[in-house]
Amino acid sequence: MFKKFLSFIFVIALLLNLSACSSTKSDSESTVTTNEQETYIPNGKYAINPQYESAYNFADGLAAVKLNGKWGYVDLEGNMVISPQFDNAYQFADKFALVAIGEYPDLKYGFIDTTGTFTLNPTFDDAWFFSEGLVSIGLKTGSTYKYGYVDNSGKYVINPQFDMSYGFSEGLASFRVGDYETGKWGFIDKTGKQVIPAQFKQANDFNSGYAVVKIENIEKGKKVEKTGVIDKTGKYIVNPTYDDLGNYASGLFPALIKGKWGYIDIAGKLIVNPKYTSAATFSEDLAVVCTGKEESGNGLTCGYINPKGVEVITLQFASAAQFSNGVAVYGSGELDSDGKGRKYGYVDKSGKIIINPEFDNASAFIDKRAAVSIGGIESPRWGYIS
Repeated sequence: MFKKFLSFIFVIALLLNLSACSSTKSDSESTVTTNEQETYIPNGKYAINPQYESAYNFADGLAAVKLNGKWGYVDLEGNMVISPQFDNAYQFADKFALVAIGEYPDLKYGFIDTTGTFTLNPTFDDAWFFSEGLVSIGLKTGSTYKYGYVDNSGKYVINPQFDMSYGFSEGLASFRVGDYETGKWGFIDKTGKQVIPAQFKQANDFNSGYAVVKIENIEKGKKVEKTGVIDKTGKYIVNPTYDDLGNYASGLFPALIKGKWGYIDIAGKLIVNPKYTSAATFSEDLAVVCTGKEESGNGLTCGYINPKGVEVITLQFASAAQFSNGVAVYGSGELDSDGKGRKYGYVDKSGKIIINPEFDNASAFIDKRAAVSIGGIESPRWGYIS
């Protein structure tokens, strides 16, 4: 349930989890207003025909797409507003997009604005995403990296000194001292002060004032990892007694207890009994839960519960993703040894199938567009449906 290094993040993870605000509406799109909130109803029609080798979701009205081996950006109508020229490109965050030039492992990272102009030239050996006005960047010496933070002018606010660091959330950012296997994580503020010293095996971002952290103990001569929750002073709110925990939302944490997932509240009280093979963080007051024995992506049956633990959408899907703007991606069918065979569609919060499973890959609806692919795994063609 913990963060992974950027170089190993798969496209679909970014597609499903990054979000932005909606800004446009075509004649064929529908909305329903309930309790002064607007809910988008997708129609599943192509707003931008499938033609790209890869694609991310929209943010700030633009989406990164790959065409003929290079990345550029299209607007909501499919106009190529930043021509394909980058060797890697990601979604906009805080009005800037991370892009890269060169070939792996010698990529150089920089940042562009929505016109495609470099605001920070591609001189960094690694970089994260802008958040709260700062971005974590890495500089390489030999085979090692040191990470610090720059602002949107490129000025170093925190000099490179950490062995890894991530973006700021609620005024704090996680950093690591030491290597991946034995290093320890802590938290710094925007001056670089270590407000929570490096002591954790792993550490998630702060969310609603809480951060999930993992420690490593030696019990009976063996390394044992346990997970708990701290506040911004580093004090344990939930003691590290759990095998794993997910992030906080809707008043609950997913909790792994004796091999099964349930949910606990901030006091550590068990709210949903541990009976699931997997359980996700709540999103829009619904959480994906699955039963069964997972093997090579198969064997699970997934649905959705509410914060009271009621299965409001029956467990019926081969896979399922978090809700976004009232809609979620679900998977149907078995995966073969090559990762083929499963198709993806969309379900609403009542459990109604609103778009049948017809795509080889599918992402969340953002800006009333969702990136989807057809054409299989080897030669996918990505487009956007509305």
